[in-house]
Amino acid sequence: AWFLQVCQEDVPKIMEAVQLHFENRKPFHQEHRFFCKDGSLKWVLIRGMVVSRNAADQPIRMIGTTTDISRIKYAEKQFIQASKLASLGEMSAGIAHEINNPLAIILGMARSLAKSRDNPEKYSEKIDAIQKAGMRISKIISGLKKFSRSPEEKSYTKCSLANIIEECLVLTNASSKKNETQVVFGLKTKDFILCEEVEIEQVLINLINNSIDAVKSLDEKWVKIDLFNVDGGVVLRVTDSGKGILLE
Repeated sequence: AWFLQVCQEDVPKIMEAVQLHFENRKPFHQEHRFFCKDGSLKWVLIRGMVVSRNAADQPIRMIGTTTDISRIKYAEKQFIQASKLASLGEMSAGIAHEINNPLAIILGMARSLAKSRDNPEKYSEKIDAIQKAGMRISKIISGLKKFSRSPEEKSYTKCSLANIIEECLVLTNASSKKNETQVVFGLKTKDFILCEEVEIEQVLINLINNSIDAVKSLDEKWVKIDLFNVDGGVVLRVTDSGKGILLE
């Protein structure tokens, strides 16, 4: 009866966590969405533990608590959105520069098109340049729209990590150029993962920008992104030429 009130999308992860508790006996806690009697959906934190087992060591009774954490989850979403908007503000000047470059190409080529009408080869080259510049602007705008999307619109889909990284490189390109820091992408797999694309993109943009900021005053300045397979999984690794984090 209790599981009927749990948001069905969250049932598998709860069952997995409970089963893990049965096996390792460590305290059980899980956040999930729960339908109240009035039909409203709330975020709750459940904690529990097995207090009785039978002769075969199988759990037969659990006790626990349920805590309404809806306000906390709402605050988290607001904070995430504010952080994203702050990141957009920091990147805005650089992004404007990234858009101005292909825009200048489009305007320049458009003004000279008329002079190339009698030369089909040059005319075709200029049209191609305009299309490429337009696609670059479109890609930048698309990345901005996804990055600034509200967390309320969250959806988990099958995504190409390589494509996500490429979009992040577009959005951080201005910062890397400004600080004369080379950002290298080592692609060794094109695997897909099930994820919230914007969340991965936000984390990666923050990592890249933090790395650029950490090495900008060094003589050797580089940031490297590696994407590869290990033991059937996908590893995304960001390293830089900095000295690392010193812990006291």
